[in-house]
Amino acid sequence: MTLLLLICAGLFLRALTHASTVHPGTEPERVHTATLDPQFFGYDETQILEFYRQLLERVRSSPGVEGVGLAMMIPVGNAQAGMLIGIEGDESFGADLTDEHSAGVKVEHNIVTPGYLRTMKIPLMRGRDFTDADKAGAANYAIIDDTMARRYFADADPLGQRFKDAEKTYEIIGVAESGTYRSLNSEPRPFIYLPFAQGSGKRNSRMLLHVRSSLGAGEIYAAIRREVALIDRNIPLQEPMPVSDYIEFSLLPQRIMAGVAGVFGLTGLVLAGLGIFGMVSYSVAQRTHEIGIRMALGAQGADVLKLIMRQGLRVTLIGAVAGLAGAFAATRFLESLLFGVSATDAVTFAGVSLLLMGVALLASYIPARRATKVDPLVALRYE
Repeated sequence: MTLLLLICAGLFLRALTHASTVHPGTEPERVHTATLDPQFFGYDETQILEFYRQLLERVRSSPGVEGVGLAMMIPVGNAQAGMLIGIEGDESFGADLTDEHSAGVKVEHNIVTPGYLRTMKIPLMRGRDFTDADKAGAANYAIIDDTMARRYFADADPLGQRFKDAEKTYEIIGVAESGTYRSLNSEPRPFIYLPFAQGSGKRNSRMLLHVRSSLGAGEIYAAIRREVALIDRNIPLQEPMPVSDYIEFSLLPQRIMAGVAGVFGLTGLVLAGLGIFGMVSYSVAQRTHEIGIRMALGAQGADVLKLIMRQGLRVTLIGAVAGLAGAFAATRFLESLLFGVSATDAVTFAGVSLLLMGVALLASYIPARRATKVDPLVALRYE
């Protein structure tokens, strides 16, 4: 059980270490977010668009602000919005997209404003970003990610291609670099960006303001609150949090599992070491007479040491084999929580096994070493 728990803890720790090196497709450092929902305070659609237009202008002109944009979703997390589309030239284009069981293509999407991609530093590989001209009444445009371009337009230039949802047909005007939108260990998926001003997808009044700034969190949120209050002091900032904190929060299950497994594993390691020490010490006490006879007949200290330690190592090896077998079976259920680390990671399995063997050797060596100091004359009289 000690081996199993320590292996689980080791896998989670290695996964967390790997996750810290993964590039999520954006540069979240120094990007601060806050949620706003003017519709909750009685705004109609026209007023919502005007509120956000003014807010973006005001925040963009604030000192220390390097970029600003609105998005429906945070770029990392399990709550990404999905949509059913049909791609021109594919059978899905003629499918009934009002039926979720149709032959349409399921993709994830975000609704954003001009400047969002620059704020998040999501590179545009081809084409152009949205502009203020991409508004209601204009042609319906969309930006797709590189994964979608390669999967569905591998043999054609994606720019100018079209796809549709249940209500509109969109023209692709740009291709952005792919990212890991659900979690840091997920494979990039086909992803679409739609313009907020066109009422694309299921536009919602509740949007997340993304601000890239060189200022500290306290200063930038004070500045955002000030600008919001100048437009409407009744609208509060909800859930102010840097994007990097959202990413850290997405790793919370792994941190909890690593902590719990680590605490129980280390506790088990101490108990296992004490148990082996106690068992070997008891064995030495019971075999004192035998040890005296062996030494009287010419056995060397090294012979006695190996004899006693063999007993402790035998028990440890049996436990280690059982623990490794259990770990190979149990860790497969943890694959979805591991970032870039195999559930049977050889480094973790070998490292934990060596740690356990090292503790067992130490726990066996102390009483075994004491056994080599036994005086044969005293031991022969011991009963």
